[in-house]
Amino acid sequence: MEIDINYILEMLKTWLLLRGPVIFGILFVTWAMSHWMRVIILKIVQKVVQRHAYSSPAEEKKREDTLIKISHNFFKIFIWVAAFLGILHQFGVPVAPLITGAGILGVAVGFGSQSLIKDILNGLFIIVENQFRIGDFICIEVIIVELLKI
Repeated sequence: MEIDINYILEMLKTWLLLRGPVIFGILFVTWAMSHWMRVIILKIVQKVVQRHAYSSPAEEKKREDTLIKISHNFFKIFIWVAAFLGILHQFGVPVAPLITGAGILGVAVGFGSQSLIKDILNGLFIIVENQFRIGDFICIEVIIVELLKI
């Protein structure tokens, strides 16, 4: 069996001419959305975050930075995963079974790690309620209890 290199190169060239611009467009739009999302989130957070008389401007800035960083990272991951699925579709990989499998896996992991998800949600509430911010220091007293064996 002989391999025809010219045929393979011609097929690759045709595929790149058809799919290359679409993949480049997906990557460019994703990159642009990822960068513009930070500006949009910045403006939304600055309008939504309430100013408190008891908070200094430095504390308010830290709270805004924390909310901006968390929101931007969440949306950036979401956007890039969607772009990855779009690129996989361009390569001919069926995406619907991947999304279905990810949904089933998500439900299984969710049931298995309810306490972890509860802790993550509690952490988000701590941040949103302005209890702690990035750059804050906290002191925790650790009490060690010894159990005596009889």
